[in-house]
Amino acid sequence: MDSESTATTCYRHPAVVCQVRCTRCERYVCPDCMREAPVGHQCPECVKERARSVRQARTLVGGRISATPVVTYALFALTVLAYLAELVRPGLVDRFAMVGSRLVGPDGTPLPGGDGLFLGSGPPRVEGVAGGEWERVNRFMAGLLLWLVVSAWFTSWQGHLGGLLVGGALALAYAYAPRDGRRVVVQAGAGAGLVVLLAVTAAVKVSELTGGSVPL
Repeated sequence: MDSESTATTCYRHPAVVCQVRCTRCERYVCPDCMREAPVGHQCPECVKERARSVRQARTLVGGRISATPVVTYALFALTVLAYLAELVRPGLVDRFAMVGSRLVGPDGTPLPGGDGLFLGSGPPRVEGVAGGEWERVNRFMAGLLLWLVVSAWFTSWQGHLGGLLVGGALALAYAYAPRDGRRVVVQAGAGAGLVVLLAVTAAVKVSELTGGSVPL
């Protein structure tokens, strides 16, 4: 019997006859051991070796791409914690002007209550979004935007420009740090250097404003 008529078996399962070879190592593999490859099929060992040799994807600043949405889970957790805090201390809703559903008197004074009875003169009213004050999660944002427009005429443009430059410099340091083991050192050094620079600049400015003495 010549070699062409000799039955070939899987290298992992000698009892299984097969005719397909791994396109990488050329060992025979049975249907249970076949793994799809860009061209033909490969054995499990070659597939693992190929996965180890593939370059892992990273973000622009060198971070690893994670299949686990950590930030999303963190936001979920914070939302749940905020809800539990509201249940424990309902006053937090009014304090931070969120949805708002407290009762207030005619003069706007919050009405304390107990056992279902609210104290105060005059008919109480509901304050907050529940009472029709739709401008509340948005009123502060609208005021901020208005202030940014109005204050642009008399606030320090140097301060805004400095913030832009410092933030841009730090972003460049994080994005274009070396791709080797020095990355963390460069990024941490850039952050520390900017902190020192800002501290020295602030000290010099305070010294100028106080006539040469820096208050501790």
